[in-house]
Amino acid sequence: MRGPIVVLALLVTPFVATIASAQDTQPSNPGDKKCAVRERGNSPDTLSRTDPAAQGNKQCAPVTVGHTTISGVAFFDVDRDGMLGVDEVGLSSWQVQLIGPVSTLTTMTDGNGAYSFPNLDAGTYTVCVVPPPGWDQISPTNSTAGGTACGTGGFGYSITVRAVATDTTIASVNFGYVSQ
Repeated sequence: MRGPIVVLALLVTPFVATIASAQDTQPSNPGDKKCAVRERGNSPDTLSRTDPAAQGNKQCAPVTVGHTTISGVAFFDVDRDGMLGVDEVGLSSWQVQLIGPVSTLTTMTDGNGAYSFPNLDAGTYTVCVVPPPGWDQISPTNSTAGGTACGTGGFGYSITVRAVATDTTIASVNFGYVSQ
């Protein structure tokens, strides 16, 4: 009885060793195909139908997904040109809304009129300002000038944030206003 078991063990050992090395959690090289993210399908260079990186292979570097920050200034547009100039000042304590794919966020402008929405994931967002009574919007002014209608009665910016590998900032999303 021991003879057949020994022969069977000798026959099975190369297959078990191959399977064990295929499941090795120590990649010999960081660019090893076991950790590469691949499209699923019947590609001839596919090692298997499942993606080891998505299956929790702990030695594979995780896919880095960056976030985006949208920032700008609400300012007193003295010369009414729609652009923040050196002689123009920020408007503090104004509410800014970010309407996104999942929710609406709000923030207040700081003492310099600046605002920021950090850590945004991919998606399309609309940035709008809620001005206090007595102010007229100069920029953006309408949809032909790049503005998007806001529920606040004015116009804002529609911004598409793409999935990126590093953190990114979309700056100068500015709003110009004049007092009535």
